[in-house]
Amino acid sequence: MQKANFPSVHADFGSEYCASGRIHFFSHLAILTAIFCTSSVTFGQRPRSAQPSGAISLKDPLCARMMGQSTAVINGKEFGLAIREFADQADASVWIDRHVDHSAPIDAGQVGPTVYMAMKQIAQTRECVVMPIAGVVLVGRPEWVDATATSIGSIVQSASVWSTPKRIDVQWSEATTPNDSLSRIFDAASMNPTHRALDHDLWPAQRWKSIDPAVAIALVLAQFDLTFASPSLPKRLATEPIDVSNRYAQKYDLGAYRTKVLAVIRRKDRSSSAKTDRGLLEVTATASAHRMGIDEFFTTQAKNHRDKNRRTPVSLDTNNVSLNLLNTPAIEIFEKLASATGRACVIDSEAKRACEKMVSLEAKETSFRKLATQIAEQISDQGIIKAIWSRNSLTISAAPKVP
Repeated sequence: MQKANFPSVHADFGSEYCASGRIHFFSHLAILTAIFCTSSVTFGQRPRSAQPSGAISLKDPLCARMMGQSTAVINGKEFGLAIREFADQADASVWIDRHVDHSAPIDAGQVGPTVYMAMKQIAQTRECVVMPIAGVVLVGRPEWVDATATSIGSIVQSASVWSTPKRIDVQWSEATTPNDSLSRIFDAASMNPTHRALDHDLWPAQRWKSIDPAVAIALVLAQFDLTFASPSLPKRLATEPIDVSNRYAQKYDLGAYRTKVLAVIRRKDRSSSAKTDRGLLEVTATASAHRMGIDEFFTTQAKNHRDKNRRTPVSLDTNNVSLNLLNTPAIEIFEKLASATGRACVIDSEAKRACEKMVSLEAKETSFRKLATQIAEQISDQGIIKAIWSRNSLTISAAPKVP
């Protein structure tokens, strides 16, 4: 039996973490990945994140982290790995459709400028969508994400299914079966319901921190297009197919974006309804309508990030750049440096041959100006290569060596 094609979450990526205001470039066998983050992340062991409120709002801890600034160039990286790296930046649990090949290499190009937008753009390379719900980020085919969100949304709002204030930590190792995964969730939640066996499969290692047990169970079942048959838990887990036409209530705190997001939701679901509940907007709609409304909210926020960055020049002399390169063409590095600073990259004809050279370099806490100069010096041979910064461009030029 082959392993299912969906990845684990909360993987550790060591040096690929991005700290506030740091810029990291990673290259493996001439594949360049550049990541620019301003979201706050702590190196080493991370503290447990604040619990998600469940509302789509910048006041919600998960939503705020998903709006953390992050820009990258993704070429040749595996789909699942790229998704997990950005989810890890937001300290988010991610659940990927098992029918999507997470090992497929992708060429997404430049993604960002926020964690959400980066994940969305990566997902689009595999015709997938992204949707945060109940503290988890779903990634997969639109129909699967909508079905999974319908299951979770209905369970979260329904007291008749089963609910507990207790959140659990649960994990399983590589090659665990779906039934064993359910057993680990049951053990962590101190329950032992009878249930029909799920289809056999082998799943990757998984780790969830502080997750609602009902949501965890729903995520496992959704990989088989199943949900709870209400009421069943905690004594018995009865399942039934997910009815994606069902509507569920989702709370929003949209501020100035209320009218625009509501218009998107109503355009998709004409039968949707909205009311105010304890200062929050509660919208009842189909999952696909919620997904489009949530995407509108995050996309608009990302546009604001982009506009703000255009008004704020990137410093060339601040020591906030780290780099780890292995056999990467110099021209690719210069292009990424120019792009990260909002400038055009100009390669003089006399310098083109030198810029084709492969560069291996590791630098920590340096500046754009120092880094460009260091790379130019490394590729200098018969001529002297210079990196010249101007207001609008990074120009790489060559001059003959003086005898």
